[in-house]
Amino acid sequence: MSAAVLAVLMPVSGLGAVASDSDTSSLWTLKECIDYAMENNIDLQQSHNQYLS
Repeated sequence: MSAAVLAVLMPVSGLGAVASDSDTSSLWTLKECIDYAMENNIDLQQSHNQYLS
């Protein structure tokens, strides 16, 4: 479980740039960053699809 959390959190550090590119007046909270990473993580999406099939 901890490896999965690290896999999600490691790329989060670069997400601030995504937020600042789209709207410089808004800052993302840690929860927003993690939610975005979880929703857009291709590895998690592929794993979920494999689980469902």
